[in-house]
Amino acid sequence: MQNSALFIGIDAGTTNIKASLYREDLTEVAAASSDIKVYNSGNGASEIDMLELWDKLCLILRELKAKYNGNWRNIAGVGISGQGDGLWAITAKGEPARRRAMLWNDTRSKDLGIENINGLENVLRKECCNNVYTGSAPALQKWLKINEPEMYKKIHFSLHCKDWLNYKLTGVVSSDYSDVTCSSGMNIKTLMFVPEVFDLLDIGESLATMPKAVESTAVIGTVTREAAEATELPEGVKVIAGCIDCCSVSAGTGFFNPGSACTIIGTALINEVCIGFDKIDQDDLRGLLLHHVVKGRYIKMMAAANGTSCIDYMKGLLCPDEDFKTLDAEVEKLPIGSGGLLFLPYLFGERAPFKNPYAFGAMLGIRSAHTRHEHIRAVYEGLVMAFLDSYQGKAGINTMYLSGGASKSKVICQMFCDAIGLPVKRQTNSELGALGIVKMLLVSLGFAENFESLDSDSFITYMPDMAHHEKYKRLYERFVSYRNSMQCHWVSEN
Repeated sequence: MQNSALFIGIDAGTTNIKASLYREDLTEVAAASSDIKVYNSGNGASEIDMLELWDKLCLILRELKAKYNGNWRNIAGVGISGQGDGLWAITAKGEPARRRAMLWNDTRSKDLGIENINGLENVLRKECCNNVYTGSAPALQKWLKINEPEMYKKIHFSLHCKDWLNYKLTGVVSSDYSDVTCSSGMNIKTLMFVPEVFDLLDIGESLATMPKAVESTAVIGTVTREAAEATELPEGVKVIAGCIDCCSVSAGTGFFNPGSACTIIGTALINEVCIGFDKIDQDDLRGLLLHHVVKGRYIKMMAAANGTSCIDYMKGLLCPDEDFKTLDAEVEKLPIGSGGLLFLPYLFGERAPFKNPYAFGAMLGIRSAHTRHEHIRAVYEGLVMAFLDSYQGKAGINTMYLSGGASKSKVICQMFCDAIGLPVKRQTNSELGALGIVKMLLVSLGFAENFESLDSDSFITYMPDMAHHEKYKRLYERFVSYRNSMQCHWVSEN
């Protein structure tokens, strides 16, 4: 195996970046990772220092080389998946136009009144574009134009997270269809940017800064000498365009066929259904529609803004000294309904299946007898309710996959399974983003004929308890009633 080809998959998330080294048979032989510092402030800012992130990538790639005992020259390709949306802008010289990138969960644009712009929704429907969310590139460009005009004028290219890292590796400015169709003013059917979207937002000049997009598996360049010195990657190694992280996780899971669904239970709660071109509904502006990494496949995605961050928040308040294994054991002992507690999981507003950046979380039904573990279970169940809200009856779904950090919990997987009332499958590989990008490399570079040939049945399957399913259905009805009654309070404080 010393002379077999090697592939590096990089997963650049919001709080962690990881590089994994794989053989052609999809065996992981080494890995390295590092935490990422996210800069938050009370005004809704959520930012990452672009140069700090590049330094972190260089660090873990050098560490990866140190961990591998074989022939490092056998690396055939590198691919990156990254957090989506946001604004990673660079100047004409390739330097950050703004040292800190604005992220997908940055909410500073919420007071710009974008949802009230006359004619915007009609253009989005007509042109089959996704809605403009607070953390999407056009919204952040508009915020910069108003609030940091000098920074705005410096922007030569408006990139995504993985595009920035690809540029540092190759010197090539490029993006892919999964990232750009997600929320950057592109018609998903024609794969053309829509000038009217930018004009209505009064950022018409920003259209010229949008990068060329290609298929996710396309080779965009090779590792430059400068990047090779910084990362210790071999100079000349091929680099593919890569994709948004939810698509690489889907590829790692094996989520390719229409009718299959995949939920990523991570910092955000990403709920996806794979569809064909014939099922695209351009009148449905709920959630997002984006290109899959598999040509001819699309993903209808309800990317709820609130995921395990809700559990982390409540755990930090009530059970900071208990590990998750202990919490799961305590939660499992408690009945569905958490003794009457109900949690609305909107700590960071919401973007799907409804859009309201002013939505806030709430714990309802509190009585003096409630325990801290009932509060924790209520938060778990709040995420389960958001999961059901996104699929709204599971019509047309024939296969359900679970992934993401929280899917390692058997308790959480069973709760999601019982709630949806379908068997669910969890891939045993815990690093699906890196695995997915390596699969893309194998297909791109001719080591595999297609994605289906790389599929493997390495899943844990959960079966639903239908008696529990009925209880979750009733809990969901209560959840919707509470949620609807709160909406009149979710308005701007200005």
